[in-house]
Amino acid sequence: MTEQKHVPQAGDAGSREEGARPAMATLGKVKAAAGIGIAALAVTATGVFAWKRFQGLVADLTATSDELEVRNACLEAENNYLKEENDYLKSSYGASENLRRFGYR
Repeated sequence: MTEQKHVPQAGDAGSREEGARPAMATLGKVKAAAGIGIAALAVTATGVFAWKRFQGLVADLTATSDELEVRNACLEAENNYLKEENDYLKSSYGASENLRRFGYR
């Protein structure tokens, strides 16, 4: 069954079947779906950028950790050397050699 309706925007009479949706309602749903799609794309892009930033930070922390391990090994070697030197200077032979070196004998 066809029903005659006057369309004020166009100024002419149009026909529409019963149960058919008006074009504006369909357009609104299309706009809503497009908005949801754009929002999902924005969230995905933000997640990708955040993940890449996180991976960069992990790489930086790994490099810093490696540098600290090397520095720690160097400081540990220096500490061991200083302990050995201290033990030598505390010994009777080391103390006498040190005093002779500075002219106290």
